[in-house]
Amino acid sequence: MSPILSSQLVSSTFCSLQLTEPMFTSTSSELKEPTEAQKFVILTTITQTCSKQEQLFVVIFEVRNSDGVTEYIGWENGVLEGLANKTQIGVSWVPAHADNYELRAFAISNFQSLEILSPLVKKAVNVNTAGNNVTDSDAHEPFTIVLIPDTQNYWPSGNEEIAYNQSRWIVSNKNTLNIKVVIHLGDIVNTWNSQKQWIKADKMMKILDDNGIPYIALAGNHDFDNPYSNTQSRDYTYFGKYFPDTRIISNQTLETKTITADGGNTYTFLTVGKNKFLIVSMEYCPSQNVIQEVSQAIKQNADKRVILATHAFLRSDRSWTSVSGGGVCTRIPGTDDYSTKDIWDSVIYPNPNVFLVVSGHSSGENKRIDNNTAGNPVEQVVIDYQSKNSGGDGMLKIITFDPEKDKIYFQTYSPWFNSYPNETKSKFTFDYDMD
Repeated sequence: MSPILSSQLVSSTFCSLQLTEPMFTSTSSELKEPTEAQKFVILTTITQTCSKQEQLFVVIFEVRNSDGVTEYIGWENGVLEGLANKTQIGVSWVPAHADNYELRAFAISNFQSLEILSPLVKKAVNVNTAGNNVTDSDAHEPFTIVLIPDTQNYWPSGNEEIAYNQSRWIVSNKNTLNIKVVIHLGDIVNTWNSQKQWIKADKMMKILDDNGIPYIALAGNHDFDNPYSNTQSRDYTYFGKYFPDTRIISNQTLETKTITADGGNTYTFLTVGKNKFLIVSMEYCPSQNVIQEVSQAIKQNADKRVILATHAFLRSDRSWTSVSGGGVCTRIPGTDDYSTKDIWDSVIYPNPNVFLVVSGHSSGENKRIDNNTAGNPVEQVVIDYQSKNSGGDGMLKIITFDPEKDKIYFQTYSPWFNSYPNETKSKFTFDYDMD
């Protein structure tokens, strides 16, 4: 394949963009150095340099071998809005053999006009043979997953700085806590079609984007229209615009695959040492069809340790109920409550590799343990502080896995107030065998 020559393209009349030097990161946390036949993500951060309100772009990624021959070409498109607006974007690549490669990236307007929007950026990277594969020395070291509960009330109450502080704290403690991934539990905004709220929420999560923090964002009942319907009439326009699957897939080093076309139903692979995890995200009170597809995805990954993340499942009174319904969450006769038991019956109980379920939606926090079909305990956790005066007090749930001790530690924490609630439902330990 002949190399792409930037001189073949015409000069740009669009707003110019600035790309950072390409990053080369592995989808497997076991690898210290690039190795042949392993999947990698090539990333670059794009910044808009003028005040143009909206700039569409396509980033072209190219990989050349030591002979200058192009071995891979890929591209991703996106949009930037406003001066200094930036985002991270990338593509996956599997090197067929060891070599000294050159990563190249530049932006164009589209494939019709082929107008250059950025200078060409390059980076050299060495890919080792499989025999030189080096595993992490900290394979048995503790690592962390952070939960961000409902952020919906920070935006209309003017407390967005508390939310931004959550993201900044995660970035500051990435290495100290060995944070592998962040899960936003849904209800990202309070009003599903409020552009102002989505822009503020987008800013919060871009702090993670720009600092290489992998995250997953769930769709809560406030994040789309018709959430309480029993039909396929849900409208994910804004959720799909600001948190499309492509953003989650492109912006991080973990491999993520989609389960359904919309709703944020995905599964993400996380390997730490010899422990292979699968984080499954499922929309709020899904339809029976989605339930079946999610369960099938879990069955197809029976060798993985599964964490199920969904917006509404466990209530803060420890019941499988919700204050609102829709989809499989049906009204309990004689009450104002809606049952989430179908999620347990159809997704959690029949899949013995599910060991942890995390959810938000219900104000407060709590936990419970039930055994699945194999008799294995499943820890279920709910956290949601949206009813606080400040919109949530900046509360997070820190989940620390200790493979050496076969324990998982749960701790609620507010970076804003630097406070740790010490109630048993805020701080507890779950015994879980790991490799």
